[in-house]
Amino acid sequence: MPSSPILINGRDVRIHKACLDPKFSDPTILTSNFWKYVELWLRRKRASQAIFYWSQAQQFYKASEGLDEVSAPLTIYYCFLNAVKALLDYRGVLASPFHGTSGESTTRKATLSGENVVFKTRGVAPALSQLLRDSDQRVEYTLKQLLYNLVFIHRAFVLTFPKESEIFVPLRSAIYVKKDGAEEAWLQLTADPKFDSLILASNVPSGFEIDPFSGHNIVRTKNRFKWRDGIGNQAGNIQRISTYNTRYRASLVYIRGQPPTWYLKMPAISKNSIARSGLSIMLAAMHRLSELSRYDPLRLQLLLETQQNWLISEFIGNAPIQFLDEIATEITGQNLATPFVRVSR
Repeated sequence: MPSSPILINGRDVRIHKACLDPKFSDPTILTSNFWKYVELWLRRKRASQAIFYWSQAQQFYKASEGLDEVSAPLTIYYCFLNAVKALLDYRGVLASPFHGTSGESTTRKATLSGENVVFKTRGVAPALSQLLRDSDQRVEYTLKQLLYNLVFIHRAFVLTFPKESEIFVPLRSAIYVKKDGAEEAWLQLTADPKFDSLILASNVPSGFEIDPFSGHNIVRTKNRFKWRDGIGNQAGNIQRISTYNTRYRASLVYIRGQPPTWYLKMPAISKNSIARSGLSIMLAAMHRLSELSRYDPLRLQLLLETQQNWLISEFIGNAPIQFLDEIATEITGQNLATPFVRVSR
C-alpha cells in the first residue's frame, strides 16, 4: 500500500510522548531546566496549587541527591508523589490525599518477588491510573513484576533474570503516514531488524498488525483516521491525530533522550506483563522501596546485597529523570528535551 509520511511544518510527524493531550502543532521544547519551564507553564495557566506541588517535588528531588541507595527511595518517592499531585491538580482531577498503594514483605528472605504492592481504590496512585486510562484489572503485584514492565531498566532486568522473555521491541522509527492519493492515515512502526521477526509476528499487541506490503519488521495500526490536505483542514487534522495518538500510546513506551528511544510493548509474551502506564508502575515500585527505606531499611540493605542489586540500583538511579520527563510531558502536552552542544573540531 503506497504511503508517505505526514508532515506538519515540513517535518515528519512521529509518535508523541504525551498520552493525555499531545500538542502536535508545537515544536519540541529544548530546555536545560525543565523544573523552571514547567513552573512557568503553570504560572501562565494560573495553576497556583499545581505550582506548589511542583515546587515540593523539586525540593524532594534535590534532597535525594547525594543520598545512598537505602535512604534515597524515601525522598524520591515524595518527589514522585508531589509531581503526580501537580499533574492531577492541573488536569482537574480530584483525589484523596492518601498514597493509594500499600506493600508488604511476604517472604523471610529478601527478594524482589517477596515484596508485594497493592493498588487501592482511593488515593493518588489510583487517580493517576484512571487519568492515564490504565486497563489492568489486577491490583496486586510483586516488585519483581513491576520492574519487569519498565523499559528503561529492561535490559538490566533480563540480564538479572535471564529466563524472563523480553517484552519490548526496539523501534527504528514510529511515524504517521498517509495513503497516497487518499485521506486514510495510520501509525507505522519500523522494528529493529535484529529483533526476531517470528516473535514479533506472534506477539503483535491488539490493535496492531504486521504490514503485509512492507516487510516483516513493519508494524502498523489496524484502524485509520482521516488526514485531509489543505491549510483549512489543519485544525481538524491536529485534533484527529491527537485523539489517535492517545488511543495507541499505551502500547508504545520510550526511554528519555534526545531523541527518545521508542519501543513497542508486547503484553502477550508474558503473564507478568502489566497493562499500566510507566508512571503508575514507577510510582508504585518507588513507594514500596520508600516503605522499606523508612520502616525496614535493613531488609532493603539485604536486597541491595543480593544478585538483584544492580537492577535495584538502576531503578533508583534512573527512575527519577524518566518519571519527571513523563510527568512534565503530561502537564504541558509538549515534547520536552535537553539541548545538546555540538563541538566543532
